[in-house]
Amino acid sequence: ATPEISQLPNWVIALVAAFIDTYATQRRHQAEGVRQSWESRLDQQATLATILHTVATRPRGAQGYIFELNKMSADSLVSSSQHQLAADGRSYHGIGKSGFSVQDEGALLSLLDPNRQRWQLLLSRYGLTSAESERFLDLLLDYTDKDKLRRLNGATDDDYVARGMMLPRHRLMVSPGEIGNLLDADKWEEWLPSVQMLSTTRSGQLLNINTMPAPLLATLDGFDDDLIARMVLLRQEQPFSSIEDANQRLGKLLPLDPSMVPGIISIYSRVMIWDQSNGSDCRHQKWIGISLSPSSKHAPWDIDYAITFDHGPDCGMLRPLLAAPLFSTPVAG
Repeated sequence: ATPEISQLPNWVIALVAAFIDTYATQRRHQAEGVRQSWESRLDQQATLATILHTVATRPRGAQGYIFELNKMSADSLVSSSQHQLAADGRSYHGIGKSGFSVQDEGALLSLLDPNRQRWQLLLSRYGLTSAESERFLDLLLDYTDKDKLRRLNGATDDDYVARGMMLPRHRLMVSPGEIGNLLDADKWEEWLPSVQMLSTTRSGQLLNINTMPAPLLATLDGFDDDLIARMVLLRQEQPFSSIEDANQRLGKLLPLDPSMVPGIISIYSRVMIWDQSNGSDCRHQKWIGISLSPSSKHAPWDIDYAITFDHGPDCGMLRPLLAAPLFSTPVAG
């Protein structure tokens, strides 16, 4: 017969009680973790849905998606930084404990038909020699072109087989994440994540002085670090409405052809969303590539790619998004 509890030694009862307490604590922590995980997913999904609604319904301006135009500049689609969703990579508070940013991909360096001069200048900022930059660019082109010939510093399918790697796709890349599939990517851990943030699989390379990241401004002739720092500071306070406006506020003539500088952001945006529950940590970002498609039968946007970026970039201070109401307040009849 099973002995009654009162007949068991005290140490056995204590051991059983400790086991039950430990088990209950573990289960409670697991349940809390599951709850937090689902809350994070719901926050990020709600944030993405709100961003999609914003990019589909708000006019594109010089620096982002406009909620409220300045009264004195309604014709030029320039809005104060406080009344727009800026597409220059700055960080915002999302819904719940999520954070997000939006980057105009039209202002990034393209992986489709890379501008070798600008790419070499960019890569040199991360310590690459001219030969190493040429290696990267030739590997990129050999990976994406349709033939199986080797460029001077490139690689063929046989080189990938010898390394036990996945064969090149021989098509244009879909997302910047595919750079990690190049032959020497395992040697580029120090600088590759930074370059991925500055590259795009769109046509890119538009000289938008309001959304181009600072490292890419540095690849333009006549742009030194002091000028770039002033540009970034001024455009965060108020976007430049034109080259002439930028020249006047900077007190210097920018060496750019006005016809090459777009007046509004492109139709391509990269949305980056992350869980902000651990403070300022913005690693494990979800990147979603969006292109506007108002003629689509399904939605006024297309999601072209979605990847996870796990390298924990510095997202800076999160800003509030001061948006005008989407709809006017109903009036009682």
